[in-house]
Amino acid sequence: MASNTDREMILADFQACTGIENIDEAITLLEQNNWDLLAAINGVIPQENGILQSEYSSENIPNPVFGPSALPNTSASSIASSSSSSGSAFRPVIPSRQVVERLSRMLDFKVEYREKTADVVLEDSCTVGDIKQILENELQVPAAKMLLKGWKTGDVEDSIVLRTLHLPKHNNLYVLTPDLPLPSMSSQSSSQQESLNQNYTLIITHREVKREYNLQFSGNCTIQEVKRNVYDLTSIPVRHQVWEGWPPSAQSDSVSYLRIPRS
Repeated sequence: MASNTDREMILADFQACTGIENIDEAITLLEQNNWDLLAAINGVIPQENGILQSEYSSENIPNPVFGPSALPNTSASSIASSSSSSGSAFRPVIPSRQVVERLSRMLDFKVEYREKTADVVLEDSCTVGDIKQILENELQVPAAKMLLKGWKTGDVEDSIVLRTLHLPKHNNLYVLTPDLPLPSMSSQSSSQQESLNQNYTLIITHREVKREYNLQFSGNCTIQEVKRNVYDLTSIPVRHQVWEGWPPSAQSDSVSYLRIPRS
């Protein structure tokens, strides 16, 4: 019986080969075939499509012959010797990693940054760093200054291949640039600009679990970015978060924390 690690690998290979994104559906199909990857794939994609083939063509494989009459003057010992020396004419069809890797999936990423939104589409054989390179042109932000957030598994390195993250087809991410100041406006006073460059501490209480967080944010951080950071800590999606304590002027998540009047 396959171990949990083996099943995770089989599940990933099965989804890559068949394009089935629903994990529950994929697991059901695999369980129906007793976690036999080949049988499950052939149940979804007929073998005659040529997705998975034996290394031996039909021209090279002799027609099978059955019965002792088909082998005159041949003893049982010579048959066994011939079989062991020449090897079987048939080989089980085993999907190799190369076959799986050729079946790349296209992934969609909707990435938010301040007031901008960028759509990135690329193959799952690309890396996290490749997304940043595309965003560098789209957002006009150096890739080295980006913190790409929103991954279900937490922060990931730029060298990570997207396929290894087992992502759905559609993904929502966001970019933080704590090392870059908010673009200055002509009407902004020098004191306001100075306050935007300072760091501030928010004391956030999660009432359901009776836990308190002391989080530091730069002055140019928006309410939306605060909520996203809380999501990273609590796994509560932004749309499900209910907040109390913001001033009445904080009607939009795009408002910078420092621009909210405080008592």
